[in-house]
Amino acid sequence: MNAFTVDKLRSTPGPWLRHRAVRSAAVIALGLAAVAASYSSAFRVPLYSDDFLFSQHFYNINDGSIVAAIASGWDDQPQAGRFNPTGREFAAIYHVTAHAVAQSTDITLQASYRLGSLLLIILACAAGGAALLQCLAFASNRRTIRFPMAFALVSLFTAMLFQISPWSNDASITISEIGWGTPALSMLFIALGFWAQREPLRYRRRILPLVLVGVGGVLFYETFVAAVAAIALLYFARLVSNRGRPQQKAQIALFVSGIGLPMIVFVLARLYGSMREAASSYQGTELELSATGFKTLLFYLLGAAPGGSWLRSFRHTQSINLTVESIATGLVLVAIVTGLALLVRKSPRKQFKISRPWMWPAVVLCIYLIGATSMVSFNAKYIPLIQQVGDTYIINGLISNCFAVVGAGLAVVFAARAKSRAVVFALVLPLTGLFIMCQQSVNWSVATFESKVSPINARVNYLSLKPTPQEERCQALTEWVNTSEWTGMSWWQGYVDGVQKNYERHFGELFCAELPPELGPGGR
Repeated sequence: MNAFTVDKLRSTPGPWLRHRAVRSAAVIALGLAAVAASYSSAFRVPLYSDDFLFSQHFYNINDGSIVAAIASGWDDQPQAGRFNPTGREFAAIYHVTAHAVAQSTDITLQASYRLGSLLLIILACAAGGAALLQCLAFASNRRTIRFPMAFALVSLFTAMLFQISPWSNDASITISEIGWGTPALSMLFIALGFWAQREPLRYRRRILPLVLVGVGGVLFYETFVAAVAAIALLYFARLVSNRGRPQQKAQIALFVSGIGLPMIVFVLARLYGSMREAASSYQGTELELSATGFKTLLFYLLGAAPGGSWLRSFRHTQSINLTVESIATGLVLVAIVTGLALLVRKSPRKQFKISRPWMWPAVVLCIYLIGATSMVSFNAKYIPLIQQVGDTYIINGLISNCFAVVGAGLAVVFAARAKSRAVVFALVLPLTGLFIMCQQSVNWSVATFESKVSPINARVNYLSLKPTPQEERCQALTEWVNTSEWTGMSWWQGYVDGVQKNYERHFGELFCAELPPELGPGGR
């Protein structure tokens, strides 16, 4: 059979190709359904903290323009020790878009933000799936699984690990654009790093995406540099081991471009940030080496581990209840777990030989996890915020994403090497189902409790996007000022000004034309 005939056969769609496409689509759909089902409880939680301010503030200062939001990332609110233009651009675009979507549709601002967070979680799962795929291929010198299954497994583990932590700056409830955007970029960089090392002699076409993600990531958020450091160790070891071999030139090029350029940009950005004339210094980059830092690190890791928030959630809500919603979403997740397990069980068993480099995926993920978490643990800003297991900050999304990739990888290795898959159905599945039902009960109980804590937040945002009587609007804004625990903080006036001016943009009049004296200079 000549080459032309082979190529023609490979390009001709047949039943096998259609079957594979349908199977891949079904597997991806299962992953998407798992994340959506698990995250559905978050839609009940009103906007608060940063998202509550930014929902009005960013749309106001950028006059509702995406172009203005992109420009604002380079000079908005300069602070010494901080220079993250791509991250601030993305944040501005995220908040302006969330406001614009809610204003132009019938969904609430709260739902718009939750949909945005869900999309970011899915992107982080996709990046985690790519990292899992490349890690397994690097460790076994062959493609063990395809991307649809890798994505579905990471999504499923993310869904099972998802926890709503009461009244904390959890990446899944607030500041999602950074809390889930950063792990998405980090896992993509790790995936590209292993991808480039699989065939280093073809490095020329693999350098550009590695450099673009690396440089963009270090200008996105500080914790991304942990992913660069993790890949740097792998590249340095490969460079040393390939001395005198044909791959040496490729390894040097990969190390200098893929690691050297992002690190140079990171250092220059830190120097530039320290020289900026700023009103304040950003505490988030101030390290504090102390014993409390180790405690904070431990609290972070345990809080994101399976069931890590259960005790704190119970103390906060005083009760954890089974509800129709928790049972329904729990059963959906159990069905998805069972479906994926059946697919694995019925698939032909592949020979999965782990070669010597198996340790490198484990080392890279460990350095990335510990490095990124340490950056916000030994830190003057975050140490006072994390006082017990279950307290979280935006790093929680990164930790959960990394745990999901590791869990999915162990599941693949177990399924490929276990002598009997019957143990999955006899032991693992029932225990997994029990854990899922418990976690969903906790999530829905916390979400229901939080929905009753600050309903005025949702009320003001709802009225800000609807043509309603001014008396009703003024009454809601005054109630928010009088009852919100955030009143008096440095940004509360920014929210009032944003509500005022945005309502005028949308409907031609101020949200409240006669502001009471306690609202300060926000009106006119």
